[in-house]
Amino acid sequence: SLDDVHIATMRKIIGMAKVAGIRKWIEESSHEKIVVFAYHRAVIDELKKIENSVFIDGRCTLDQREKAKNDFQHGNARVFIGQNKAAGTGLTLTAGSVLLLVEPEWNPADNIQIKDRIWRIGQKNGCLIYFVMLPGSIDEGIVRVNKRKTETYKNIGL
Repeated sequence: SLDDVHIATMRKIIGMAKVAGIRKWIEESSHEKIVVFAYHRAVIDELKKIENSVFIDGRCTLDQREKAKNDFQHGNARVFIGQNKAAGTGLTLTAGSVLLLVEPEWNPADNIQIKDRIWRIGQKNGCLIYFVMLPGSIDEGIVRVNKRKTETYKNIGL
């Protein structure tokens, strides 16, 4: 529908607006390894410009995925950039203990899967998960929806 297109476009514009601040935060951060997740390809393409980063998005081959994961987990790559759907499940990224979720999903279960890339067996450090938000934007609505869904799941025993 037209509303869905409008919301998706708005989310992409907001995601793009966050990139410069995220790049600056990463450059100034003392964290050794950082994991960043986003939804839109355009946002990922801008984030990939971060120095010493690797990425996995829906355009990667299996070999490229494996190389990116290994370069982050065991190599010199400092920043792992993942697309929410393409890299949000089945990857172990415990070399990082900080995760920036640039464009959170509407479904809390999807955000939990993304968080579980760093918070899993083999993680030796405490983890910090940041929802990168633009105040006054649709980000606030997405977080409200996530909170409401999470409370509903708890209330029905899920």
